[in-house]
Amino acid sequence: MKNIKFLILAVIVTFIASLTACVKDNVSTPVEKYTRAAERGDTDAMYILALLYEEGRGGTLKNENTAREWYKKSAEKGNVWSMNQIGVMYRFGKLGLEKDDKKAVEWYRKAADKGFSLAMVNIGSMYYNGQGGLEKDEKKSSRMVP
Repeated sequence: MKNIKFLILAVIVTFIASLTACVKDNVSTPVEKYTRAAERGDTDAMYILALLYEEGRGGTLKNENTAREWYKKSAEKGNVWSMNQIGVMYRFGKLGLEKDDKKAVEWYRKAADKGFSLAMVNIGSMYYNGQGGLEKDEKKSSRMVP
C-alpha cells in the first residue's frame, strides 16, 4: 500500500511542477505544454493530457474521445499508468468503452508485468471477486498485492 501512495504522490508532484513550468515556458495553459511534450513522444505528458481531457481541466473542455486516444497512445508506448487506466476504463465501462472485465485484466496484466503495483492490486481485486474470467481465489488475490 505504501508503494501505491508513493506512486500517486509522485504523479501529483510531477503534475504540479509541470503546471508551474507553464509560466516559465510562456505557455498559456497546461494542455498546450503537455500537447507539445506529447507530440515529442513523452508518454508521461500523454498520460497527463488524457487526465486533463477526461476531467476538462488545464485549459481544455472535457472530451472522452481525446482522453481515450491519449491513454491508448501512451499505453502503446509502454506507459504503465495508462495501461492501468485503460484497464479501469474497461472494468467500469468508462470513457465510452463497453464494460469488459476480460479486457480489463489484459490491460492490468500489461502494467503488472512491468512491475506496476497498482495494476497488481487491481488484478488481485479481480481474483478476489472472481471477475474477468479469473476464478475466485483469495490466495492468488493476496499474492498479487506487493
